[in-house]
Amino acid sequence: MGSTKKSKKQGSSVTKNSTKGDTAEKQRLIEELRHFELQYKDEFPRPFYLSTLKNVPFTINTKDLINLGILLLLSLFARMYKLDFPPKMTFKEKSSVIGIVNYLQNQFYIDLYPPLVKMVFAFVVSIFGFDGNLSEFENSPEFPPDFPFLLLRFVTCLQGIFTVFMTYFTLKMAGCALYTSLAASILLLLDPANIVISKVFVIEPFLISSICFVTLCYVKLGQLSIFSRSWFKLFYLLGLGLGITCSIKYTGFLTLGWILALQLKKTWLVMGDLTLKSQQPRFLIKYLFAQFFFVIIVPLAIFFSINILSLRLLSKVNSVHDDQGYSLMSTTFQGNLLGNDLGVAKDKEFGDIPLNILYGSRVTIRHLESLGGYLHSHEKNYSSGSHGQQVTLYNFRDENNEWIIEYKSKKLNADLYSKKKFVSEGQIIRLKHATTGKYLHVSDIRGPVSEQEYHYEVSAKGGEDYQSDSEDTWSISYEINHSDYRIDNAPGDSIIHPIGSVFKLWNRAHKCHLLSHDITLPDWGSNQQEVVCVKEASKTKSLFYVEKNSHPLLDNNVEQSRVKIHKLNMLEKFIEYCESVVKYAKNRNMFIGDVPTMTSPEEWLVSDNSLLFFQKPHSINLRFFTSLIVQYAGLAIIAIFIVLNVASLIINLKWYGNMLLSSAQLKSERDSSKLTLQEVKEKLATLRFNHYVLDFILGWVFHYAPFLLLGNTYMSHNYLSAYFFLFLILGQTFQLLLQKSKVSYGIVSIFALYVISSSMRYRAEIYGIPH
Repeated sequence: MGSTKKSKKQGSSVTKNSTKGDTAEKQRLIEELRHFELQYKDEFPRPFYLSTLKNVPFTINTKDLINLGILLLLSLFARMYKLDFPPKMTFKEKSSVIGIVNYLQNQFYIDLYPPLVKMVFAFVVSIFGFDGNLSEFENSPEFPPDFPFLLLRFVTCLQGIFTVFMTYFTLKMAGCALYTSLAASILLLLDPANIVISKVFVIEPFLISSICFVTLCYVKLGQLSIFSRSWFKLFYLLGLGLGITCSIKYTGFLTLGWILALQLKKTWLVMGDLTLKSQQPRFLIKYLFAQFFFVIIVPLAIFFSINILSLRLLSKVNSVHDDQGYSLMSTTFQGNLLGNDLGVAKDKEFGDIPLNILYGSRVTIRHLESLGGYLHSHEKNYSSGSHGQQVTLYNFRDENNEWIIEYKSKKLNADLYSKKKFVSEGQIIRLKHATTGKYLHVSDIRGPVSEQEYHYEVSAKGGEDYQSDSEDTWSISYEINHSDYRIDNAPGDSIIHPIGSVFKLWNRAHKCHLLSHDITLPDWGSNQQEVVCVKEASKTKSLFYVEKNSHPLLDNNVEQSRVKIHKLNMLEKFIEYCESVVKYAKNRNMFIGDVPTMTSPEEWLVSDNSLLFFQKPHSINLRFFTSLIVQYAGLAIIAIFIVLNVASLIINLKWYGNMLLSSAQLKSERDSSKLTLQEVKEKLATLRFNHYVLDFILGWVFHYAPFLLLGNTYMSHNYLSAYFFLFLILGQTFQLLLQKSKVSYGIVSIFALYVISSSMRYRAEIYGIPH
């Protein structure tokens, strides 16, 4: 009987302790719940939202250590298994190798990507003493024996592992349970696209890792008190992450745009939060300045600094510059590189180019705009029109770019090489093609490609016995606003000077200006840029300048002045480089040839985005592809979320009515203390889901929509940035489902097992294993 009473007392004690624990947990959850809900307090004149969420401490407990240990072991196996396959260079790795060698040899080149990752790769291999020659890689997929390609692949593997860890902590900080955070991280860990991209030394693993770091910083930042010491530190880390992201790939600016959008939303909440001093102008100005400094100034400063460092390193002329984008750079920029062919050296103030242009000078004429090509002709005729010799813009140095400046009358040409006669503003000249002996000519017919009215065909016509007419004569029109800043010793007279004088060529017969644009000729014209003569021509597209200048009376005359090319400061170099990168990207096929399979952004949503990184027939395939179940599930969640929230905004107008109710009525209606513990958990999970999933959906939109709007085709790995956000969305969805029903544990487990089995099924293509 006594033992029965004792047992009842113990049971009662356990029940009380359990009840107390549930009550404490409920109070804690209600406190967090209030950070998501509209606040109605008698001491404030209106309802409002809190601008800061409840702080989730960034702690690592025993369960976290176990989960991280699981993730580390799985990551090391998934990403380092068969790291030496394929044993040859993939097409993506070749781009990295070219960048590495250029940095090691300080050779200038234009890259389609910012320089940070290539600089890191170059630093890593330099530690091991590699100093290769670019010619070793040009025609062979083989790695040189001393090239540490496994080390570079290991570096990218580490980035993939860091991404998995940061994904785990991002979801944990966003309120997900440890099981949910682990499950979503494993999905990312075993995703075929992320495995493949982490097995080769390319920039994408660094990009995804930095985007994940930015996301983690932003999630945590939203939980800290504004202007606290921790808030400033984390805000700086956010800006640092954005700067690094932009310095890895230009799509990092999409990440910057996403954070700016989220910060605008945050600013709106801060302005309405009555618990802050946000109604005071001083507080708001200070807050906006902090936003501007950390989200814009810090990232741009980092991006600028890394690019300046890159330009300082790439200080020499590239030995194979014609296919490295070197020709896109202005003559002034080229003259600032060591080893240039303009005669300008580090310890030499003047180049080899004579300062003055004479009749009889052999010159090359560059277009100021478009791709900066050279006025060019060759022994091929147009397929229509006059069937005359083609005149085009050619983007590389060539002997067919050279023209001889002659008098308008052939009778005067006998003195071309015996008397000095300067070429000046307003004078009338003829341009004789040095190789073929034909003259720059305008015909009264439409251009070879352009068919607009007043577009006249430009060709090379004639020969030694050819009787010139006014269709071959050109008047030089000096453009003051565009001249004399490319050289430092222009006299300021009316004489035309190489590099420093920008001019138009006006045809006397047809009263039109020589012009070129981005339109190219078909295959019969070797896809070179079209040159036409146009009445009322666009000013920027009709500007030219002389680059090379040679004349027997000037070349070896030491008393003749030489061109002093303007020394560009780093800001000028940076601006021109960025402009040239845009031109290079728009015309990449001209410089780097055809690229592997390109797909449209529409296809990214409905396909597995398959892309062969390496192929050896009947032996090895290394194939990049996304998980269809992850993709379809993530997109379905996005669609359902948008539909439900739009429907809620349209149908449920109760919120507007609430604004008219008394504070007491609203408080009673929204009192969470009346809910059970399970109901509080479900409500909190729903509010967390709505808050964070909206942010992650915006992340997906910002990283996908620009590709869709541009309407071009791209390599499918460009989808990875947007694809990453699907894993965060799935993690939040798993958390919501698990909070609603325990059956969801089985659903999540089956989902994860399916992804694992898919990876196992295609492991030969994921790891490049011989088959």
